[in-house]
Amino acid sequence: MNRAKDVVRPVSRKLSLDAGPLVVGTLSSLDGDIPLAGDIVEVRLDKTSRPLDWLERCQAIEARGKPVLLTVRLRSEGGEWPADDEARRKIYEAGLAALSAVDVELRSVICARV
Repeated sequence: MNRAKDVVRPVSRKLSLDAGPLVVGTLSSLDGDIPLAGDIVEVRLDKTSRPLDWLERCQAIEARGKPVLLTVRLRSEGGEWPADDEARRKIYEAGLAALSAVDVELRSVICARV
């Protein structure tokens, strides 16, 4: 992965990905002081029990120096989230206000709003 690859072309500039973050494992929960050896932590909220304090738990991961990418993937896209885009949009908005990044499907009806 040493070559640059165009990922998105926003109007104002080109976003490129060089040697991207390495995936080194998965978190089975958002609890505890698990050693975080990777470059970034993707929180697949659709794959969790969606605890009420999920945002605080994600912020605790960021406080440990690891950026959090929040993903709430629809079932139709290979995830576990039921087709409730309004609830998903609210989760993404909370994530955008407090975390490093979110991952939303480009074909999603909420993509432009997120």
